[in-house]
Amino acid sequence: MKPFFFIAILSHILCLVSCEKKQLNSNNTNVMKANSLAEELLQIEKDRLDAINQLDTTQYKKWLNPEFEMIDSNGKLINVSALIQQLKVRISAGTLEKHFTKSTKVKLFNEQRVAVVQGIYTIEKPQNKGIVVLTMRYSDVYAKEQNQWTLISSQFSRIRNSKI
Repeated sequence: MKPFFFIAILSHILCLVSCEKKQLNSNNTNVMKANSLAEELLQIEKDRLDAINQLDTTQYKKWLNPEFEMIDSNGKLINVSALIQQLKVRISAGTLEKHFTKSTKVKLFNEQRVAVVQGIYTIEKPQNKGIVVLTMRYSDVYAKEQNQWTLISSQFSRIRNSKI
């Protein structure tokens, strides 16, 4: 009876170890895929900022979902056409703002088909022979459809008198 008991326990332990290894391998694969997707989204954010800084409406619109809406730091709701129009006004006025982000984090949801990108968004704009710096917290929501990420929503909250 003792050898049977020993074999039963040993086979149970081997099964647990084997199952645990499969789970670890699966988790490692998911982490690598999540890191890759996060890097892809950070690159899209960088490319989108480059398009804004270069006043390139065609390139900028490339990442916007047709249903995109943004809530600006004043609480105003802005759709795709209004956002592109704002960029065109800057182009015609020759406004050379600089847009950049920092402290950016990516969170993936819904089987890695939805992402929230959050961080600090800064705009430096020339005004009255000086530069005005606007600093905001932002959240961008992306959805992956047909193997391509598109921006579906953005929200900005102004940070006043802050040393970030």
